[in-house]
Amino acid sequence: QIPQAAEAIRNELYKSLTGVGNAGRSLVSHIPLEIQTFEQADLDKNTAILDTIRNRIFSAFRVPLMLVGDNTNTPYKEANETLNAFIQLQVKPLAERITQFINQQLMPAVMASELFRFEFVYDDYQTVSSIETSNSTLTIQQYTSGIIDRAEAKRRLGVEPDAQDNGVYAVNLQPADSILFSKTTSCSCGDHHGHDEPPTAIRTLIPRSSIKSISPDDIAAVAQWMERAGLAKLTAGYTELQRTLAQAGGGSFDNVEVDWNEDDFETLLGQYRLEAMELANQLERGQISPQQWLDQMTELLRRFHIAAGIVGVGGVENVNNGTLNESENNFYDQLGYLVNWAQTGIAIGLAADAILNRAMLYAANGRATAERARLRRMGLPELPAYPGDGTTDCRTNCKCRWDIKKLDGDGNFDCRWVIDPLYENCQHCVARSKTWQPLEIRGGVIKPYPRDANLWR
Repeated sequence: QIPQAAEAIRNELYKSLTGVGNAGRSLVSHIPLEIQTFEQADLDKNTAILDTIRNRIFSAFRVPLMLVGDNTNTPYKEANETLNAFIQLQVKPLAERITQFINQQLMPAVMASELFRFEFVYDDYQTVSSIETSNSTLTIQQYTSGIIDRAEAKRRLGVEPDAQDNGVYAVNLQPADSILFSKTTSCSCGDHHGHDEPPTAIRTLIPRSSIKSISPDDIAAVAQWMERAGLAKLTAGYTELQRTLAQAGGGSFDNVEVDWNEDDFETLLGQYRLEAMELANQLERGQISPQQWLDQMTELLRRFHIAAGIVGVGGVENVNNGTLNESENNFYDQLGYLVNWAQTGIAIGLAADAILNRAMLYAANGRATAERARLRRMGLPELPAYPGDGTTDCRTNCKCRWDIKKLDGDGNFDCRWVIDPLYENCQHCVARSKTWQPLEIRGGVIKPYPRDANLWR
């Protein structure tokens, strides 16, 4: 069956490499006649673009205009832009589709897909939209890519740098125990060597392999945290879940229909805000170090996303390993952004309100965590998008929902994207409400649907 599976993957990947160019004016595809490319000259005597890459840079596909040039085929100006766009245009879409195909079509045939799934991880480069070029997102991207030093990053964000910030660059992260800052300036000893980073720096990034699995003790801590927030109704019987985790590694339950309450999520978010505000105040007053702030924010963020998953399935009695996997994956996605920001050292000197605003960004997609947990609990495969996942113009403020109808037969669903008439809906959500009416899933596999450019921002 291997040749047939390989051919199926090949066909899936071919179908996935489509999109719409800048302002919707040009079709983009893997087929040469349907693709706009431009010749990228070598950037300088020390930097050349491989021939295999040179002619495969598209003039659009969900990449900002500032990076890809316009329809006159304006070339990239910097090597970092070229690499960033190439990753977005080719590497990332291919990896996503391979992962999706394996999880949805191959894994169910060879093993229990509820227990094992491939995960697509993308955290080296993050592309920003052209309207964000002057804000912290682009500045942090350039800093963490080694383009600017920490002093320049602080200046761009309106923070006066310290003397020790000059020449401090983020280096490429290693798989484990990565040193984020490398300082190579002269010291009083007269030697030129790498010095320890300033004591205010965030020193290490938690590698993916070291993220601990959700344990019975974690469940107890989250349940107690939710009880403090006034959500004890969702945690009753959590000790049974603890026993299940200890004995069966997450449990094995039949798929059930569940739903979640928006008010419960808002209560959860309010508790997160209170604790994040307290940590921000402590950091501003110098009561805790940046490293301590990051450690405590990491634990708070993790607790929040586990709790969001519990909210998503309507309480701990409906939690299974799929619920916990979604919570853990979404937590790790946001942890990457949190660490990237913390490692710049920019939080030092910021007002507590500014630190809190940043902390709230990492909880904003908690609605997507809840919705993913709900749909996973009902036995659905990975869907193309989720309300509040940040892929629409309304981003994490999305008030839409998936309406799911279970059909006869295993893995058969009709899924409708439903907009809330009480809110102003963005163009992408409106397009989804028209295109996914319904999104058909048969035998656990999503059937083809029109790939409209307005489905994603």
